[in-house]
Amino acid sequence: MFTMFAVASPTAAAPNSGPLQPDVTYTGFASYDTNPGGYGKCSYPDRSSTYTAGVGPGVFGGSLVCGGYLAVTGPKGTVRVEVVDQCAGCGPGDLNMDLAAFEAIGSPLEGRAPISWKLTDADPTGGLTYRSWPGSNRWWGAMQLTNSRYPVSKLEVSSEGSWKTMSRREDNYFLVSGVNSPPYRMRVTDIYGDTVVEDQVPMFESGGTYQGSQQFPQH
Repeated sequence: MFTMFAVASPTAAAPNSGPLQPDVTYTGFASYDTNPGGYGKCSYPDRSSTYTAGVGPGVFGGSLVCGGYLAVTGPKGTVRVEVVDQCAGCGPGDLNMDLAAFEAIGSPLEGRAPISWKLTDADPTGGLTYRSWPGSNRWWGAMQLTNSRYPVSKLEVSSEGSWKTMSRREDNYFLVSGVNSPPYRMRVTDIYGDTVVEDQVPMFESGGTYQGSQQFPQH
């Protein structure tokens, strides 16, 4: 998705080189993308109405950070962006933002801007949304979690009296297999370790969505 206008510094200062850590402030540089849209590595539909960003491979964490909102501060101010992609050229504290978001914190003429940022509340309306992968069926499927207050770290399905952890793909979908047929009882864990349980979650072969009733608490 992201074609970088300026390559971000791979050595920008950051607290660590691993996956996103909540309640930690990162520092680095922002660049911008002149061709935003949907279906980056997080596999989201068009996000042209939302400020968006890509993060470095380490922070991306195999899609762990997808859907997370970041409060980004630069020379011109602060803006909230949703993580929708990985930025291959970004260091741990760097971001590649869409042009509109970048203009709120820096000057496009300069190509990049020093920034600090941290995870923030996505401020969702309603419960988590469960999106089925097109082609899913009663024996195999894939599920994506959206409209989450914070990034989702784990998805489990209740089957035969126990919780089974579903594997996560880098495209931000969880594989749902080896469990009872839908509808499912699902337990979802966020990056803070909080959990919600949703009963009767369907799996749509056409790739539809199901609006749940449960949402993570604020931090």
